[in-house]
Parts: sequence; C-alpha cells; structure tokens
Amino acid sequence: KAAPMAKPAVATSSRLFGTVLFLLCTSTCALFADEAGINDFVIRTAGHGQVGVRYASLIEHSTPKSNDEGDNTNIDSSGVWVTSQSNEFPGAVSDGNFADTTGGGGGGGEVTSNFEPIIGKINTSNDEESSCSIAGRNVTSGEVLWRVNACSSSGSSIANTKHGEFTPRHVTLASSTYSKVVYSMDNTGVFRGWNSNDGMLQLDMDLFQQINDVDETEKYQFPHDLPRLLDTSHPRIIGTVVVAEEGGDDESLVLLDTKTGQPIPSSPSSKEEKPFIALSAKSLLAKAKVSKKKYDTARIVDVMFVKGDDTNNDSSNKKHQGHLAVLVAWSSLNQEIAAPKNTQVTKSISSFSSMAWIDVKLKEVIQTSEPPEASAPKSEDYDDWSTTLIKSISYSHEVVKGAPFNVDGIGSTPLLLSSLRKVVGENNNSNSLSVLAIAATTSQLLLVTNINAVSGNGGGVGRSYEIDMLHPYWRIIDTISVPQVEDGNTVTTLTIAGVDD
Repeated sequence: KAAPMAKPAVATSSRLFGTVLFLLCTSTCALFADEAGINDFVIRTAGHGQVGVRYASLIEHSTPKSNDEGDNTNIDSSGVWVTSQSNEFPGAVSDGNFADTTGGGGGGGEVTSNFEPIIGKINTSNDEESSCSIAGRNVTSGEVLWRVNACSSSGSSIANTKHGEFTPRHVTLASSTYSKVVYSMDNTGVFRGWNSNDGMLQLDMDLFQQINDVDETEKYQFPHDLPRLLDTSHPRIIGTVVVAEEGGDDESLVLLDTKTGQPIPSSPSSKEEKPFIALSAKSLLAKAKVSKKKYDTARIVDVMFVKGDDTNNDSSNKKHQGHLAVLVAWSSLNQEIAAPKNTQVTKSISSFSSMAWIDVKLKEVIQTSEPPEASAPKSEDYDDWSTTLIKSISYSHEVVKGAPFNVDGIGSTPLLLSSLRKVVGENNNSNSLSVLAIAATTSQLLLVTNINAVSGNGGGVGRSYEIDMLHPYWRIIDTISVPQVEDGNTVTTLTIAGVDD
C-alpha cells in the first residue's frame, strides 16, 4: 500500500521538477495475499465488498475517570461499531433450500443446492471475492479502527453463482455480554476472539478437533454449513450448534468457554461415566417428554443464562453459577411460505407445543494452589486474600430437567423457527422472559409473556397480533429485531419489519 506523501517544502512552476519530487517522496511496500486484513495497518475501508454490512453491533467501552480529588466518580464512555457480512441474527436457526422462479414461464423454479441466508436473498453476481472481514469503527467519527479476516481458509462466499446467492462463511457475535471481545466462527469450525479496541487476536481454537478429541465415534459439521453463535448472557459461555454427519435430523448444542475457547463438558454422575460435549436435541426433547408429532427434525433454538437460585449463603455460591435454560424444538424443513412475487421461499416450521425448556445446571471447577505469601499482592484471582490462590476456574454442565413449552391459545400455531426472538427480563429473571415469533402464514405476530424457563411447567401466556394491526399496507411480516441492552436493564422497544406491495 502507498504511504502518504509528504508535502513539498517549496513551491515551483516547473511541472517536471514537481513530478520528480513526487516520485522521490513516495514509498511503497509489498503485502502477501494471506496477510491482507492482518498486517496492513493503513486501513481505508471496512472490507465488506459489494454486499456491504449485514451485521452491526455497538460495543460500549466505559472506563472510570478520576476527578481532582482522586475519586473515580465519573465515567468516560466510548464505543466501537463492529460490522461484518455475517448473518444479521448470529444465533437464529438456519432455514432450508431456496427456490427461484425469476426465470420466467410462470412455472415452479428449480430448488438450488445451497441454503438461504437468514435475512433473504442478496444479488452478489458481480462480487466474486471472498468477504470475511470484521471491522471496528469509531462510534463518533466513523473511522475504521481495525479490520480482520475471520475465515481460516480461502474460498468464495458465494455458494451458488447461478442464482447469485450470498452464503456467509462465518458468523460474528459482539454484545454487551462480551464487551471486550468480538467472537467469530467460520464454516470450518475455527472459533476466534478479537479485541474490540484494536482487533488483536486473543483466542484461536478448532471446534471440531476439540469435539473429536472427546467423542471419536462421531464426526460433526454445522447444520446447512452455516455456523451459529448463541449469546447466553453469561460472560464466560457462548453456545454453538453442530450436527453429526450421519444424523442430520438431530442438532446438538455445544457450550464454549470464552476465556479458553474450549468446549464445556458434562459433569459425570460417577467415575465410570465418560463426560460428553454435545447436548443432543433429541435426547433433551425426550427428557421433557415432547413427542415429534408431525415434525421430524430436532433443533436447538436458543439458550439463556438464568442467575443462580441456589442461595445457601455459603462461599461456594459464585455469582456466575446458575442455570442455562435451553429451548429445543421439533421442526420440519423446507416448507413453502408466503413470499414476494416471483419467488418461492421455504422455511423451517415448528410450534410452541413442539418445544421444550431444558434446565441445565452450571458447575464451577476450581483448581487452586498453595496459600500465597502474606506479602503477595491481592488480585481478583484470590478466593480468600490469605488462604487460597485460584489457578483457574472452568465449568461443567448437568442436565437437570425438562418441561414442555405450554402456551394457551397459540400453542399449536405453526411458526417460522428462524424468526423466534427472546426478550430477557431485568437481571436475567426467568419469570419475566418473553418470546416473539412470526406465524408460518407471515400474517401474524406471536407473543408469549410471563415465561418461567426453569420452572416445572415451562409455560407462558400467549397472544397473536394480525398484520393489519402492525401496518395497514403490509402483506408479509419479515423480521423481528430485539436491541441489545446492558445487564440489569430491560428492553422497551422492538423493531418489526414487513413487506408491502
């Protein structure tokens, strides 16, 4: 890349002299292709190509600011916009095939061999280059602060050039839960963490290699070759979803430790029991006694952290212990739904009556060392300032119970599984959880409130809203967006998008 040219010290009317001076003052340097996005520090664009930004998340950075008296009473806030071409909703369920009928003739279009992006079809026929960049921008000036390549291998992000469909090769997750780190997962299973301030690599782990080291009997991949990252609202845990190569109708949840990148294993009930990593959706639905009825594919829908209710008033009750509420569902794939003119769109369909909440208990595994010397400096690594130095804290999980998702009134209404969004109440209170989804007809908005995800009934109060109540000219309800909120706050505004004539 060319370095900026220094301005000449003297002015001249000689064009020749000015040209010579320009050549002498300009320097260039070489950059290998595999270094692009890593070692090119003179960054001018975010690197998102023709498709542009599909995912954007604002990361707030708050630091104490001392006043004249030395008190850290003021907060100096700044922020970074994190952008990429990955899916707009990194944790949403991926859908099935896309059929294109734009070829004329009025007949049914040929179903393409790849899978539809979560937010629809984007024409990228002129953008043949791989687009795997994640960028950070200054929230005030818009200046590109850093840019990284989130994909571990070369290749095109366009899986079907005949129909010009864009299939992202990675997923990005940046939220208030993980404010200091931006996480990415590419389609080969490489899980990475990037510093949100400067884009420096902090974590690099091969997911499938880690799983295979524990479970050598199964080979895993991502459903539909689209990776997902699920924000659990737990600062040390992120979820992802895999499927066995020989069993594509049963998805599995894998919990990742954001500090080490390692998958979190189960907590064996006996010494003879071997720990496992992947939580099978079929086994979780069976634990909740939810039968598949007319649906045949077991899906991992979402997961959330519920703060601990095991209040025994002892030191073993850590602030990050608690429960994960996992939402699983039976689903059908490739069911055609209402779509804009000249297109046929297929989605994954389910219903609340085919879902279950699974209570997964988190356990801390603490490794300690000998008591430190009395003169040793105090830090957050001390469990007790004078007795024990914690070497590391890791986690294990245990499936406790499961309960059907009982919703009166709209429980059997078919819905678009990829449209489902959760709204978490204040302080991750499971009693104030709400869930929204779009009905399979795309003309109804479904809302379930007062859900207690870890209770014995797992139910809630349901109601539906017709499309005319949302907008008089809409024909299709398209997406539901839930804004990010800081821990302890509540969501007050949702965004519902629709399509008119």
